[in-house]
Amino acid sequence: MVAGNRSGAMGSSETLSGNIEFYTLFTSMDITRTGDFADISQKDFESVVQVIGLRAQPVVMNEPVALSGVGANVLENYGAPSMTGAGWIFKFAFEREGVHTIDTLKDELDGIVLNSGTIDTKSSVNMEFTKQDLL
Repeated sequence: MVAGNRSGAMGSSETLSGNIEFYTLFTSMDITRTGDFADISQKDFESVVQVIGLRAQPVVMNEPVALSGVGANVLENYGAPSMTGAGWIFKFAFEREGVHTIDTLKDELDGIVLNSGTIDTKSSVNMEFTKQDLL
């Protein structure tokens, strides 16, 4: 918001650039965002975001969406490459093109120990990613 036309007045704004890269994380680990910083799933969610943000902070992200694993509410119906059944979906985006790839996300998150278990992106997969086209 710009503060009038007074001499020396400062203003601020938020602008997103082009080439925004969108990713989707699929996991069977509970990363529910509760807002309670003592909650285990909240801590696990924050840890995942922290690791993802080591290269660049996501500029857009949603709250993880839980899928019950019943009927149409299964990971495979939402585009999970190999995971099936119940789980969570978390979408995020970077405005710096090429800051992450699916391989860098898999490499950096593999082996991270959370309260609910260890992330495995390579053998018995409990977390995987897809990338959408540039916006």
